[in-house]
Amino acid sequence: MRRLTLISLVALALSIVPGAARAEEDPATAGSVCAGTDESTLAILDCFAAADDEVDPAVPTLDQAFSASWAPPSDQSLPAWCRLPANIITYTSSDWVRAAQKLAGDTSMCAEIFLSIPPLAANKIAFRVLQDDLVRAVSPQIHPVAEIHVTGWQGWVTANNKTWYEAGVEARVRMAAAGYLVEDGEIWAVNEFSSAVRRGDGNARSNMREFVRGLHDGAPGMPAVRGAVFVVGLDQRLADTSVYKATLKGFLGDDDFWADMRRYVRFFAQEVYADTRSWGVVGSSRNERARYLNDYLQHLSVLAEAGPAETDVAREYLRDSYLSLASAAWPWASAFGDTDVSVEQMQNFIATQAFAIRHYAGSHPQLAPADRIGFAYAPNPARSGPALTTGTGLILDRLASSLHHTYDRGGGSQMGACGPPGEHSWCDSERDGAVFNAAWQLLQNWE
Repeated sequence: MRRLTLISLVALALSIVPGAARAEEDPATAGSVCAGTDESTLAILDCFAAADDEVDPAVPTLDQAFSASWAPPSDQSLPAWCRLPANIITYTSSDWVRAAQKLAGDTSMCAEIFLSIPPLAANKIAFRVLQDDLVRAVSPQIHPVAEIHVTGWQGWVTANNKTWYEAGVEARVRMAAAGYLVEDGEIWAVNEFSSAVRRGDGNARSNMREFVRGLHDGAPGMPAVRGAVFVVGLDQRLADTSVYKATLKGFLGDDDFWADMRRYVRFFAQEVYADTRSWGVVGSSRNERARYLNDYLQHLSVLAEAGPAETDVAREYLRDSYLSLASAAWPWASAFGDTDVSVEQMQNFIATQAFAIRHYAGSHPQLAPADRIGFAYAPNPARSGPALTTGTGLILDRLASSLHHTYDRGGGSQMGACGPPGEHSWCDSERDGAVFNAAWQLLQNWE
């Protein structure tokens, strides 16, 4: 496999001109997510594509000057006492090189960062074959993750009359050809388990069980590897969660499904893209915001903990694997929660989400999410220009700092999410008209 220097990789990335954003002609999304739904889902990004994606294997960062002048930290080794590093899952729709650089430039010495790389927009089963090297070269703490697009592989299964297990095996073969090194800790991530999996529609669950089994196994002679799944959720502002709760109760009781998740999936990432309109309540305290955020961010794990013995398999698995995939996507009006706010408000919003997740983990040490956290970083492709470039850079700075100072071994705490020691000032912004949503508290009890 090719091995290039970081300088040559960045130079290659900067030499490519990005295409303009356009909407994909995909009837499966055009009438649903693209038009707006109450789902919390990464599928919204399928409504956009880079026009030159088919020929450009490496899309440049949004900020070329930053990447051109970036240099890795002088000391990137993990100390011997980092026996239990924090696991940080970062979904990236684009701008992954700058995201990796920002995260590596301000990170805990005891963090393993898994950064997803999406497939080509025009061919959802084709990997971006230079991106693993680009991200890998940034830091040994950054692990590139191959995004496995369910809709794209559905087309492959149908067109070739194959099984979902065979699709998973084929995806692993293509991962290896693209240069992903699972023996070095690099993994796959399924994007995404749909609401049909949660509901148990048709063969949805059995298909995904077979898919992750194939991804885990790979072809004969390949090392087995447990990956991640991103799981579609619902909008935080949902007024009535009773039907959703009933569906989740059935989902959590499917022992066969959860047993396979334990065998094949290392990180079960629930898409919980909080909404600034349910966060920045005028006059509210930091702790009050964190409580309402956790009602939403932790709801699947919390409901599993409240369940009867029939949910033991799901409960035990989620304790070891559940993480909240929170929102660092900006600026959006739907699908990632409403984040169409100022850069400063978004920075405070990200910090408060990290604060809430870390606080919950610290106060529930035997339960999820322990030292696992996730964020979806997705600049809105419908926006462009210097304001987006500058804004996303500041957002990445805040995300990196929050993760660093809240998951830093020997000195990290939930307060670190709001700023480094002595500067805890990043969890306090407000949004006019924001109102807390108590509907998610219904999921704290089984009955």
